[in-house]
Amino acid sequence: MTDQMDDQKVIFRLSDRDITLGEIEMRNDSGVHYREVKFWMDREKTLNLLKDKIKSAKKKSERILTYGKATNSFKL
Repeated sequence: MTDQMDDQKVIFRLSDRDITLGEIEMRNDSGVHYREVKFWMDREKTLNLLKDKIKSAKKKSERILTYGKATNSFKL
């Protein structure tokens, strides 16, 4: 296909700050190996972003907190 490009990368970055949360990358390092998808995400920054943007939290147990729509649908 002519519309595809080799070695594509997508960077997840906060729009209001220059903070990278993660990346997805398509790689083909060798002609004899299959194409690889490499992915990484900063767990702490991503979790803080989700907690900041999804306000309603409910403590379901000592170790389980639910957020957003999961609060009504999650049952112990």
